[in-house]
Amino acid sequence: MDDDSDEPVIITGRKATRNHRLTIAEKEANRLLNCERAAVEHGFANLKSWRFLTKIR
Repeated sequence: MDDDSDEPVIITGRKATRNHRLTIAEKEANRLLNCERAAVEHGFANLKSWRFLTKIR
């Protein structure tokens, strides 16, 4: 999501099709988005592992 709190926007990646190859700029934007997404997914995985440990206790 975008940082602007007044008008939140969800940013999605670009996908290549058979007739439309991704440009270098689109590939770079996808790469940057995936880096951010990976960090968030690692955070969620970490939270889930801690929740699992609390249920065992």
